[in-house]
Amino acid sequence: MVKEYLAHGMGVNSTAMMLMLWDKGIKFESVFVDHGGDYPFAYDYCEYLKKQGFKITVLKPEVSRCNTIEEYCLKYGIIPWFGMRFCTQKFKVQPMHNYFDKPCRCYIGIDYGEQKRIKRIRFKNNIENVYPLIEEEINRDACIDLIKQYGLKVPNRTGCWLCPFMKKIDVRLLYLNYPDLYKRRKKIEDSCIKENFYFSQGKPMDVVAMVNIPDICKNEG
Repeated sequence: MVKEYLAHGMGVNSTAMMLMLWDKGIKFESVFVDHGGDYPFAYDYCEYLKKQGFKITVLKPEVSRCNTIEEYCLKYGIIPWFGMRFCTQKFKVQPMHNYFDKPCRCYIGIDYGEQKRIKRIRFKNNIENVYPLIEEEINRDACIDLIKQYGLKVPNRTGCWLCPFMKKIDVRLLYLNYPDLYKRRKKIEDSCIKENFYFSQGKPMDVVAMVNIPDICKNEG
């Protein structure tokens, strides 16, 4: 019998997908990888779902004796960047694949309208990736409605505070709303062994986040 897993990112899509599969009577194991790069609300939502009675397996990656992306970056003096997304493969995808009892099926929460994202996902031998939200033509709004129908809190939009794809406003909001995470991200950038190499925008974080101007945007977002 082929075992079935659900890649849970603690966001809207994966939560709605979990509810949809549960409602259909499909037996699966929800798996969340704690790589240390998610915002605090993602970990809070994981605990919230557990308290609601949902069983979620939390994996802790180990890459070169490092359990988090942050630790790995500081150890080797590198930063994630759009040209080399080692973080996704090493700290998200591979830990799940190592845990899976193969052959297996893995449900991935890409919603209807995001089909282009499928092209960027690597397929591994003996793992069948399945996209039920696309198959059922369920978009993000429908996912939110489904979560509300079950009486659950709608999770915040997930993301990684180390992501090199963060927009300028996101870096600014990280500085304003999560100063500790901002400092940790900046420490990684400052520790990079490659000279004049930054997370994004081709500029240092302080320039991107406008940290030297008055905090006129504290109510942003």
